[in-house]
Amino acid sequence: MSGPSREELIERADWVMRRTEALLRENGGINAEWYFGRGHGSLLYRLRLNDEMASWMNRGTLKAVLFSVIRHAAERAKYDCAVFASDTWLFESNEEYSKLTTEQQRAVQDRGFKKAVALGYGKVHEAICVTGQTPEWSVVLTKHYQRDPLNPDKVRKVDDYKFPPECETRLSGGRSVMFGEWNEPGMEQAYRKVREFPEYRELMATRESLTTLVNIRTEDS
Repeated sequence: MSGPSREELIERADWVMRRTEALLRENGGINAEWYFGRGHGSLLYRLRLNDEMASWMNRGTLKAVLFSVIRHAAERAKYDCAVFASDTWLFESNEEYSKLTTEQQRAVQDRGFKKAVALGYGKVHEAICVTGQTPEWSVVLTKHYQRDPLNPDKVRKVDDYKFPPECETRLSGGRSVMFGEWNEPGMEQAYRKVREFPEYRELMATRESLTTLVNIRTEDS
């Protein structure tokens, strides 16, 4: 069976975005979620992690371990589509930043978003980020959101996104890559070493019980 088409990938990523936005509006925050698919159609498999592993998203180097464990689980299940949703901080650069050389921009990025803002090179936004992948395609959806200044636990506004950027999966990078070669320093090593972690063995043993099936055309997002 051939894998999902580019259009199916975008449809799946868009459904996950709408679901994630609804959770954000309801709860004021979200936990990272993974959805997977096999072949064509509207069915996705939702993987829920235990609280300890979910917390690795906010624990520096453990994030690389987490994505490595997830990739192993996806490969064992023979999925050919992965959609990942999380909340994040996104940097929006300005004209002053565009005047910097590539080397200077990289130096600014290495010092973190807060420093880049302090230096006058842009601003940061809280955002929902949804990354969809197949062995052939990658798509990224982002939506900035604003909190209520009088009640920071509530979300006041969620912006619309433009038509999603996309590229061939082999050109995508980052720790969340689920197919093909890693384009992120250190991830190949983390992927190999993670088999030694007890959390890896636990997830492999409990993966099916942590997975639920959803139909994106009949289930409310």
